[in-house]
Amino acid sequence: MPLTALPVVKPTQQKRSAETQRKILAVVERLIQKGQFDKVNVQEIARQAGCSIGAFYGRFSDKNAALFGFYDVRCEKLEQSAQDILTLDRPSKRALSDILDDFIESIVNLDTEHAHFLRASAVLSGSERAQPFLKRAQMMNANILNLLSLLLEKRGGEFEHPHPRVAAQFVLAIVGSLSREAVLVGEHLAQEQFDCQSFTDELKRAIYGYLGVKQNNALPK
Repeated sequence: MPLTALPVVKPTQQKRSAETQRKILAVVERLIQKGQFDKVNVQEIARQAGCSIGAFYGRFSDKNAALFGFYDVRCEKLEQSAQDILTLDRPSKRALSDILDDFIESIVNLDTEHAHFLRASAVLSGSERAQPFLKRAQMMNANILNLLSLLLEKRGGEFEHPHPRVAAQFVLAIVGSLSREAVLVGEHLAQEQFDCQSFTDELKRAIYGYLGVKQNNALPK
């Protein structure tokens, strides 16, 4: 049966079950950080998580499903962050530039936090194993795009681009792709150490210039 047809992450019904799943995902993250995920089997993951093999399979269909489970949590964090930053029903009357500041920073910060996973997942590209990850990424991007589009439609008077929906698609594509690229290879560019804050500031300038938004005075000149 193809991997994409499997219910790769099984829902947890009890607090104890959820805690076991959390421990397994913590082990997955640690193994990814050490570059050891592909070198261990399910038995070793279960041992490090302090659970039985049966408990592992009660939550994940296989090792790749556990990797997907970690990715799913990462996507949920991005979606929740975007919801908190971009939602229109908040009472705050913040400037569009301030909202975009927070949005761009949240994506770069989470990509930086999960740099090891991004490097590990890059090897999946083009394989059947990548399909669930790609589908989850598409769902996440669609959710965030909808939020960003609504924001730009609401704040059309604060930028010059004539088509908010098109602008939202481009902004999300640019921020997402450049952030991942910077995390993956940025530290090798010009043989200089990757400076997350400088990169984030330049990314803001690029987005503000594209949209025609006045740059936040907090950005260094």
